Amino acid sequence: LTGLLSLLFAGYVALATIVHGQPVAGWSSLMVAILFVGSLQLFVLGIIGEYLGRLFLQNKGRPLFLIAEETTQN
Repeated sequence: LTGLLSLLFAGYVALATIVHGQPVAGWSSLMVAILFVGSLQLFVLGIIGEYLGRLFLQNKGRPLFLIAEETTQN
């Protein structure tokens, strides 16, 4: 969502530059870059979180399946 918002903001900056003939004063390109890099960082952090969560669940030592009843042979 943040990446999409940064792309929309970049479109706004480009449109404002085209319409007014001069770019928005100084902060616009910096904000677009910060928002885009921040969204990439959040995306990668989410992927790392998913990976660690799955490793945690897998390493608990639980069996992959449960046996319904135990049978013994005499």
